[in-house]
Amino acid sequence: DASVTSLAANLTDGCWNTYQETSTGLGPETMNLYPNPRQHSTINSGYYLRPEFVESLFVLFRTTDNAKYQDRAWKVFQSLEKHCRLDLGYAGISDVTEGDGGSGNHDEEMPSYFLAETLKYLLLIFAPHAPSDEEY
Repeated sequence: DASVTSLAANLTDGCWNTYQETSTGLGPETMNLYPNPRQHSTINSGYYLRPEFVESLFVLFRTTDNAKYQDRAWKVFQSLEKHCRLDLGYAGISDVTEGDGGSGNHDEEMPSYFLAETLKYLLLIFAPHAPSDEEY
């Protein structure tokens, strides 16, 4: 349904805007959104490697074939590499607004969903279309 896709695209665009407003290029864990464009308040400025945003990018790309979702996924991946990658894996950061997401900003945990979901969707958004997207 086109109205559902439009709503999903608008919500994802709103999340993307919050990612773009931080110095790390990653979005905060929790925020309040308001009807006025680009108006929100952050409740928890941490980023914990969660998959929901990149999954939304993947689903919207597969639904619309709009390359902007791939571009956004690539930028998220680059931010993960720059701000969340450690010597032995990845870790969330406690404040997405803190400069470069420095080493004192890491939470020292890599949840299993990061590998199982976050990186999976970042990989699949660049993979050729499968016969059935329901497999994911």
